[in-house]
Amino acid sequence: MFMAAAHPRWISDEEGSKTWPINGYSLVGECRTDWYWFAKGVLKYHRTLGTRLNTLIDAGFQIRRVKE
Repeated sequence: MFMAAAHPRWISDEEGSKTWPINGYSLVGECRTDWYWFAKGVLKYHRTLGTRLNTLIDAGFQIRRVKE
């Protein structure tokens, strides 16, 4: 799942550990980003995990467990 990075890229700290930024995670809706050399201005629709799960529950799904 590709979510919420304002400027998607790996960030390395001084020890060489890498993280993927998720700033703006709680901002739900339309966003645009560049996919490196593939395409510029790609339109995406970001949803939080809670929004996704609640949509399924509201549609009648019974969620028994979530494991990440």
